Amino acid sequence: MRAYLKGDEESLSVLFRRHLNSAVIFARGLVGDADADDAVQETFVKVWRNLKKFDSQKKFKTWLLTIAKNTCLDMLRKKRPTVFSDFENDDGENAFLEGLADDAPLAPELTDAALSAEKIHRALNALSPKNRIVMEMHYYDEMTLQEIADIMDESVNTVKSRYRRALSTLKTELDHEA
Repeated sequence: MRAYLKGDEESLSVLFRRHLNSAVIFARGLVGDADADDAVQETFVKVWRNLKKFDSQKKFKTWLLTIAKNTCLDMLRKKRPTVFSDFENDDGENAFLEGLADDAPLAPELTDAALSAEKIHRALNALSPKNRIVMEMHYYDEMTLQEIADIMDESVNTVKSRYRRALSTLKTELDHEA
């Protein structure tokens, strides 16, 4: 950011490319796969519009993910909840429930690695969104709990508590799947 603010236009592109994956993972954790790309695009537009407001005493990644968090929360507020009774046909049958995928075990030809990844993915999805995002930011983005607290605008003790609850839930879920 310092280089960009001093006039190096290319440094902004490098900075955006460097942090794109983190922003996508973060957004997926909050709004899901379907809306993550829109959230990330809107986040980077907001970052670009507010470059002059960046506090050079802080980390760019923390600032970026804070904007991403607010963008995702705005998107969630704007979404209207789906009423499942809207899927009922004239016979009272629910087309949505009939179309759900079956929870049968994976095909035997899948590798052990793929099975493990699927188990972890399901276990992560069992977490609340706030607990899941703490885990993802800590492990995928290799962020400290203090950095996560700064981004989430919460105390480090709250983040630590979420982290411990998430670990406990993951252990229970993974033990249950074994």
